[in-house]
Amino acid sequence: ITVADYNAENLAPDSAHLPRVVDQIVNELRRPDLVFLQEVQDNSGAANDGVVSANLTLSTLTRGIEAASAA
Repeated sequence: ITVADYNAENLAPDSAHLPRVVDQIVNELRRPDLVFLQEVQDNSGAANDGVVSANLTLSTLTRGIEAASAA
């Protein structure tokens, strides 16, 4: 099992730096089995609108990692 810790720098589903995060997890960290993430925002990003779920943020990141890993 490989484990990594990654600071996603306020990652939201529409973050401009999402491709960089995906690239670093896939290529620099070499697709670890388990990733501990810091600074993941909820589905509405920085908006203070009562949303607390980050399922969209995390699924967007996961799809990106899967797509980059298949290439």
